[in-house]
Amino acid sequence: MPYLIPSPVFADFNLEASEYRPPADPMAVNFNILDSGEIPIQYPIPPGIMVTSSLAVELTSSAPVSSSGVGYSMTPAQKAVRRTLRVAMASKQFDGRSPQQWDKVVAKDEPITEGVQPWRAAAVKGPGANASGWDPVAIKDARRGGPAQAWDSSIRPIDQESGQGYGYPRAKDVIDRQSSIDSATYWEPEPAAILDGYAPGASDFNLISRPYNVPSAAVTDFNLDRHTRIIPPVIPTRPLFSDLDLQGWTTNKPADNRFRHPWDDKPRKGTEVDFDYDQQPPLPGDPPDEPEIKRTYIIMNSSSLIATAENMPLEFSDLTIELDIDSFAWKMSCSILNRQSMDLIRPTAQGPAEVIATVNGHQWRFIVERYSLDKRFAKERWRITGVSRPQLLAGPYAPKRTGRIDQPTNMALAMTNQVEFTGFTVALQDGLYDYVIPAGAWGYEGKTAMEVISELAAAVGAVVIPDRTDDILHIYHRYKQTPPWYYPGLAESDLDAVIQDSMVTGYSSQWEPQPEYNYVFVSGITDGVSTEVIRQGSAGDQAAPDIYDELNVEAQQCRLRGITALSAGGNQEIVTIETILPTSGSPGLIVPAMLVEYRDTRDSSATWRGNVLGVSINVSKPGASRVIQNVKVERHHY
Repeated sequence: MPYLIPSPVFADFNLEASEYRPPADPMAVNFNILDSGEIPIQYPIPPGIMVTSSLAVELTSSAPVSSSGVGYSMTPAQKAVRRTLRVAMASKQFDGRSPQQWDKVVAKDEPITEGVQPWRAAAVKGPGANASGWDPVAIKDARRGGPAQAWDSSIRPIDQESGQGYGYPRAKDVIDRQSSIDSATYWEPEPAAILDGYAPGASDFNLISRPYNVPSAAVTDFNLDRHTRIIPPVIPTRPLFSDLDLQGWTTNKPADNRFRHPWDDKPRKGTEVDFDYDQQPPLPGDPPDEPEIKRTYIIMNSSSLIATAENMPLEFSDLTIELDIDSFAWKMSCSILNRQSMDLIRPTAQGPAEVIATVNGHQWRFIVERYSLDKRFAKERWRITGVSRPQLLAGPYAPKRTGRIDQPTNMALAMTNQVEFTGFTVALQDGLYDYVIPAGAWGYEGKTAMEVISELAAAVGAVVIPDRTDDILHIYHRYKQTPPWYYPGLAESDLDAVIQDSMVTGYSSQWEPQPEYNYVFVSGITDGVSTEVIRQGSAGDQAAPDIYDELNVEAQQCRLRGITALSAGGNQEIVTIETILPTSGSPGLIVPAMLVEYRDTRDSSATWRGNVLGVSINVSKPGASRVIQNVKVERHHY
């Protein structure tokens, strides 16, 4: 027969006849597990229950009372149920906050007498203790005087002192005056804590007395099993063989001194202050030679050009020797007047020829790099050019290399390493700051030795000035480590040369204004420091282009580099002074990076100072011919 859906009060699952169709109301489902419906189910009469305001439950007398107040006799089945309930309820200690057998389940968030909400903290039942299902859970990080909770051992301050002998170690910064009793050798583990699991009892599934009605989802709790959790002991971290518990950063004491003085302590690593004891300010130098004031200057010039291989003089004319501040080698050009002289300086299998030029006692050594022939009017004339020997450290003579600083190295040592095994040496200007490059802070790729040296010098605002005859590279600061606006206040001992107007045969000027900056930002890239260089007394509102370089590693080095950047700007003129080149005395041979003073003997207010940008010496022909020294000076107007 087909299955008929019963009334919505309950549902009977009879699966013998046809398929089951769920009722429309899911709350009306009732599980009748009996074999058939022939024998009617007789539910025993529930015992009388008296509920007081304190939720205490008491059983009535042996005889139930009807609604009319008349007693009646119970059936044997009712008496059996009564005995079962009496035994179960007598073994259970009722709590006013706990739901009873036939009572209403208490709300979860209902306040309790202790003022703690059930979901804040609940005390865990101790072994053998009867706790209600919704007892407050203790706060994890608080002590309530009872046993430790099963889940609170994960949050403990590591350095907190414990009162137990086997607890956590003492604070690291506290000196322990005891011997090594707390070492790991004598350590005994703390007994493992065995705690009961969480066993709530808000709902009681009793299917004996009457059919079970599913409570609302808000108060249902599933108590499936009682668990036991074992907390492993925490082994304290202690040295295996330790003496007194001293600080790990104690200072180094003298081994053979009983007394401790304030100057015995050595600062912690990384806090030492390095003083540049080897970089003391240089002593004041001697002032330049004072020019002699005469009505007439008589100069006996002498000049020659000699091939070094045969030590033979050459017939030449129009000899020019020059150097500018951004070049690292002197340059020479002249005309060779006959074939015999030219044959002495032609290149051979050993390489290019070398010549020595001498002008009024000043010598230069050059390598002849190229020549050209001019044949006109039945005359042969060769034009040759040459450079000084420092050109051998650059292309095309020197190979390109790649490297990186792998240990702290100062600038002078880094330059010396570039000219190792070449015969060249590096000489720094007196007082030039020698900065230190940290390990791994800087490297070079595909550069010759001269390119690397020039880069190292530019990082401190310096230039490479080659020696005239020897294989020496002089490193001079472009502005003598002093900005031009301080030139008028410098002492005469800071000057390198004095050019008096009575010794000047020519004077020309070219106005070349540049942006006037008073601020520049100098910074490293991966290492180093960041420095703001501001002209003293200015607002620092005219910023020059930022300078980023891996060699910006020290504040003093960045300051000198910033001085060079700020000194190049402002109103300035390039003055070319044509003067003599005496064998001795003022003005002498002037080279780039010198600080010179142009002295006007008729008007002292017209005297000014500037730094040399370049020099050129012109000789018309060998012997006692005319010699002219042309000096290019950068003059600033403030």
